[in-house]
This record gives sequence, structure tokens and C-alpha cells, in this order.
Amino acid sequence: MTDDDRGIAHACTRLLREHGARPVLVRKQPREAASGENVYLSAWDEYESIRMTMAAIVGEHGEVDGFIHCMPLHGRASFDAMSAGQFQTAVFEDVKSLFFAAQCLVRQDKTPAWITGTTSLGGACGMEHVADSRVQPATAGVSGLLNSLSKECEKTRCLSLDFDLEQEPEFIARAIIDEMQTEADDLMVGYRAGQRYGVAVEKAEPPATEQGAPSIDKKTVVVVTGGARGITAEIAIELAQRYSPILILLGRSHPPQDAEDPALSGITAEPELKKRLFARLKKSNPAATLKDVADAYAGLIKEREIRRNIDTMRSCGSKVDYVQCDVGSPEALTNAINEIYAKYATISGCIHGAGIIEDKLVAEKDPASFDRVFDTKVASAFMLGGALKPEELSFFCIFSSIAVMGNRGQADYAAANSVASALACKYATLWPGKCFSALWGPWAKTGMASKGVQDQFAQRGIVSIEPEAGRTRLVDELGCINAACQVIFGQGPWDPATDPTEMIPAGSPALTNSSVGQSSPGGTSRALRVDVHRHTYLRDHVVDGKPVLPAAMALELVAETVHLDGPDYEHIEVNNLQTLKGIVFEKTAVDLRIETHRISPESEAGAVAFECGIYTSDFALPHYKARVNLSRHLHMPDVDFHPGANLEPFPHSLDETYARWLFHGECFHTIQHIHGIGPNHISGRLQSVAAKDCFSRPVDGNWLMDPTVIDGSLQLVIAWERFHFDMTPLPMRIRRFMRYHSVSHSPVECRLELHSLNAGQQLSADIYYLNTEGVLLAKLEGLECSCSSALNRLADAQSKQYQESAHVQA
Repeated sequence: MTDDDRGIAHACTRLLREHGARPVLVRKQPREAASGENVYLSAWDEYESIRMTMAAIVGEHGEVDGFIHCMPLHGRASFDAMSAGQFQTAVFEDVKSLFFAAQCLVRQDKTPAWITGTTSLGGACGMEHVADSRVQPATAGVSGLLNSLSKECEKTRCLSLDFDLEQEPEFIARAIIDEMQTEADDLMVGYRAGQRYGVAVEKAEPPATEQGAPSIDKKTVVVVTGGARGITAEIAIELAQRYSPILILLGRSHPPQDAEDPALSGITAEPELKKRLFARLKKSNPAATLKDVADAYAGLIKEREIRRNIDTMRSCGSKVDYVQCDVGSPEALTNAINEIYAKYATISGCIHGAGIIEDKLVAEKDPASFDRVFDTKVASAFMLGGALKPEELSFFCIFSSIAVMGNRGQADYAAANSVASALACKYATLWPGKCFSALWGPWAKTGMASKGVQDQFAQRGIVSIEPEAGRTRLVDELGCINAACQVIFGQGPWDPATDPTEMIPAGSPALTNSSVGQSSPGGTSRALRVDVHRHTYLRDHVVDGKPVLPAAMALELVAETVHLDGPDYEHIEVNNLQTLKGIVFEKTAVDLRIETHRISPESEAGAVAFECGIYTSDFALPHYKARVNLSRHLHMPDVDFHPGANLEPFPHSLDETYARWLFHGECFHTIQHIHGIGPNHISGRLQSVAAKDCFSRPVDGNWLMDPTVIDGSLQLVIAWERFHFDMTPLPMRIRRFMRYHSVSHSPVECRLELHSLNAGQQLSADIYYLNTEGVLLAKLEGLECSCSSALNRLADAQSKQYQESAHVQA
């Protein structure tokens, strides 16, 4: 643990020893030589020193099981009197040091059991006005960082604890150790005046404009950082349309020329633009490359957007100045603000929207990248606080993000926005005007959230914001009295009107029109008629001229049946799915019976287990049997997949692969691309086929497990086996299929590790399903197949001919 120099870490050390742990204390240099057992010195504001210290600890004591960061509780100078240098030191010691220490820990072979960080925000977790000079906004970055790390390291409990520094060191230490031993799932907890507080989001209707609220008119001078593009431009346009204020836009890009080069003006087609740019570049630089052309094209598009937005603002009656300024440079930002005061005498409002993202998991993050993302948002927010004249400000709004709640790959961005929000709360206690942070959700058509990040938000029930709604709501907020110093914009799970299941419906489409038959104690029997004319996916899964129920659909059927018995359970997995006898459609319809029986009561961990079987009337045993587990808590494993070196390009196109080696029709054409193939690996991208497109009549919701994606991964198994042994595999058993998130709503990166026996006649595989950001969505373990060259006949013309005739009959 890191030392706070106030006695808290020492008290934690004593308590940990009482519990049988072996605590190691890291104290900050420079100070007297380390004294006592297991005490280390480190320059906690230098990455290399932190790395060497962590390596020394692991080298002497072995892998670290947990980490407690007490340094943010260090008694620092009052924030009100902090210089820029003192603030930067606090930021490094409190937040950046935690990032780098955590990075060292998650790179261990063994994931740490817990990482606990502390903050000194008055016990309110930075979300309320706390009039205490000891409140340190920089420490808020600890919570944002740990919130994101918790999404990346599911086996590590990440917790941030905020304290009112009036508390005695012994009380704080006991609270830290007690929290580490609880089973609560809180990510952020505050202690104020001896009381424990959690964090909740309160729904609030947009307040009406009130007397005494900030007023905006043509004489109001508003500074907007972040340039004339994206979200900040949307807000500036809304201000111009409503009030026509004087707008000063600060951005890193060069100011646009008043008029575009006539040789380029009016041309929008990318090939023609690049052709003309290349010709122009060649005149000034004969060695110009295609990269130079691409850079020039990107710059031209950016300049056009800036010019178009500024022209829109001016057409609404606003006077607009564009000032080129790197807001990440304290000197440049201070000079720009001073020049604005010199020209306009006052600044009435400021909207700080500057920020960048460079998303990457903590384990892979370059410290220089962390610094860029963090400093662009935080250093500039602090410098604005020192450069602006608060007595003249009507409002100061800092753009933040709901990424503070945690997002994989965004620990730096979440930490930066957490500090920015805490700064807004601090300024609100010191300044007379309205100060708040706007915690934006992802914007639908602009902003920095990538498709992968938007998918992460969507899985958590967070709705993308339409630009028109977002900019209207923010400008409404500027003209209102509102005591909140943090305001979330957008719909999410905190909003009762937003039901995540409505956005990503998971239902029981394969069981549509099924009926419940006789139920045994703790079990259910469902009757389902499967008809080729209604269940049209069967026409696309034909073996030897006859439709056959896919193994992936059998998995979907047992999962949906059990899930109907326990819809409140969050996690579902199917174990030991065995094919005893495939279900072949000799006629157009087959009557199925899906039997389930609960084999265990709910455990203390909130889990139950069922035995399942799929039966027909002409076979005494189940055609398929499996065990299905439901649990109330989602336990995400770490992704342990090593694709091997130098995967070779796959030799065939998709069309050729489906024509030569696969027998699947349109409902199962889910492979979008095969990335590469190796001796034990194949990797590709899959895209779900919606349930509604696999039936001729409406069905109940969307896939639960998604047989179209699962079957697509089995098609990759076939491609691998045909490539190496020219045999076709037949799935016989799936040892375990675990669903963590839906695989149906975005492209899925599918990675397979395969092993063959008996010259390719037997095959086993593990399959990983991830989204484009590397989030593990599902995992299939222990696929077992028997393989034969005789099965290559399945892809012959006869099966394709049946598919065509079946479509004609329908």
C-alpha cells in the first residue's frame, strides 16, 4: 500500500497483519531512509521509479494479491492556493501513479484480488458541493480509473473510498479494511461525519428558467474550447440560434480560410478531391506520397466542417472568432484567455469541451498516451480556473462523460472526466456563477464514442443522444438555476422510462407458439411443433437432401426453455450438450418436447441448475441432452486466448468457401470475413442474422444465445478442418457454452483454438466471441467433433438444389 503520512496506512498495516496478511508499505521520496520491515521508498511521481519499486516488491515477496492506495489522503496544500505545478504533482501522485501501479499488477500471471483507492473529496465522492479547503479534486481520478479497471479485470474487486478528512486515521483505516471484506458490489463509497454513503443517480426534469438564472444575449461573450467541430460546435450553433452571443472558439486546428481554393471548391467526390490534391502537392513537393494525400484530404474535410459551422453561427447573428490554441498547453491557454480579455474586456460564460480519446486496456496502455488523454482535459480545466475572472462569469460548464462510471479501454478518459467533474464542483463552492459538469452519454452522429464504445453503453442500457436533443438540453441547463454540480444528459438505466430489454430484446423466438405440458416438480415440459414452412431456417440447414435441426438451434432451445423458468437470472450457461441422435425432417413438421428438471436449489451464490432433453415421439431417448446453469451474478473471466504467430491469409473468398466446403443457406451465412488460419487457429468476423428473418411469421423477441452466430463459428471449424485434412467435422458434444453479453447486435470477432487427433478424424476446439473492442461476449469450451471425408458430400449440389426448391414451394 502507499503511505499517506497521516497514520492511515500504518493503521491499515496493523489491521492487515491481524488478519494474517503480509502488508508492504511504499513511502514517498525524498525522506529519511526507510525504517521497519517491508518498507520501500519510491519517487511516486515518476513512472520508472514506480515500475522499479513494484518489480522489487514482486521479486522479494512474490506476486501481489491486493493494493491499497492511501496517498490521496495525504495532507496537501489547500486547493484554493495551489499552483499549476503543485496541482500537476498531486495529479501524478494520486492518479497517474495508481494507473501505473495497477498496470504492473494486472500484468502479473495472477490477477490481484482487489485494488482499493482512496479520495479526499469530503465524503461526497465529488458529487456535491463541499465547502472544505482540504477537498482535493485531483483525487477524483482514482474512482474513474478504478470504475473502468473493474470492467477490464472481472476477477479483481476495484473500489474507491472517499473520506471527510475530519475523521481520525484509525476510523479511516478500519473503514478501508472493513470495506475490503464486504461482499457489496459498490464501486464508490463515501464516509462523511462517520456515516457511510453510496452513490445514486437522481432523475430530474429539465428545470424551467427562473429569475436570477444566467442570462445570455448578443452582448454575452462565451468562450468555447474544443474547436468548431463535433459536440462543442453543436452547442455553439444552438447558442447562436437562440441568443446570437459573441462566440470565441478555441481549437487546435488551423483557422479556416475565408474561401476555399477555387480548384477544389464544390467538389465532394473523394477520388476526384484526392486526385486534385495529389496534383497540387506534386507541384510543391515532387516526393509527395499517398499518405501526404490522405493527410491533406483529412485536413480539407476538417477545414470544410469548421468553416461550415462558423458560417452557420454567423448566419444566426453571432459574432464569431476562431482562435487556434492547444488547450493542453498551460501557457498557450493562459495567453489566449488574456488576449480575449484584452479584446472584449470580459468573459461572461465558458464551455470547456476539449478532450481526446486513445482507447486501450490498462495492461496495454502507454503512459505517454495516458498523459495526453488525461492532461488535455484536466490541465486545461485547472488552468481555466486560474485564468478566468469568476466574478464576471455567469456560467462555467465543463464537458464530462458517463465514462466516469467505467468503460473497458477508457481508464484514462474516465479518470480525466472524474477530475474535471470534481473541479466543476469545487469551482461551484468558490465562484458566484453557475458551475457544473455535463456528463454526456454517447452522441449518435458526432462526438468521440466509437462504435465499440457505443455498443458497450447499449449493453448497459445507455441510449445514444441525438444531436438535436443533446444541444437543446444543454443550453436549457445553462439558463436555469440548478444546485447540482454534476448533471447526466441522456437516457440510461438510471431512467425508469428506459428499459434496456426494450433496446436489446432477448426473448424466446425459437419457442414461439410452444405450449406448456405436464410439469414435474421443479421442471417444465414444453411442446413445440417445428415446421419447415414456418421455421424457415431449416431450409438453410439441409443434409443429404433433408432438413436437419442444427446443433446450435438445439442449444438455443434448451437455453430459452430454462430461461423462461428463471427470467430474473443474469447469467446463463449450457453444459455438456450432447448429440445422441440428430433430428432429421422426413416430413415437413416434427413435434418436439423439451423437458427440464431442476436438479439443485438456489445456492448461496444465487445459482440453480437444470437437466434438459429434447425428445420426439419416435425415439425413446433424448436426441439432445444438456445441463443448464442460471446465476444471478455475472462473473466475467479474463480472456486467455493466444492466436499464435503468423496466421496465414485464408486462401478462398467467402463465396468460394460457402460454395465448396459449406452447405449452409442464407439464415446461416454469418461469416463476414476470415482473418487468417494457422496450424491450430482460425479467426474471423461474424454477424448475426436476426430471429425475425429466420421464421416466416413474427416471433417473440430476439435470440438468447444466437444459433446463427454459434453456427457461424462451427462453420469456421469446418473451414479449418477442410483446409488441413479435407474432412468435414460433425459436432458431437459441447462441454460448455457461456453467455456473458448478447452476440446479436454488432459484429463479433470469433477466435478459435483447435486440436486434431487420429490424422484429423477427431477434433476439439475452444471458441471465443468478442466485440470489436475486445470485450468477451461468450465462450464455447470443449467442442468435440468426429470428422470424415465422406461427410464432404454435405456441400454437394443436391443440398443446394433442395434449398432452391424449398424456397420456390414456399
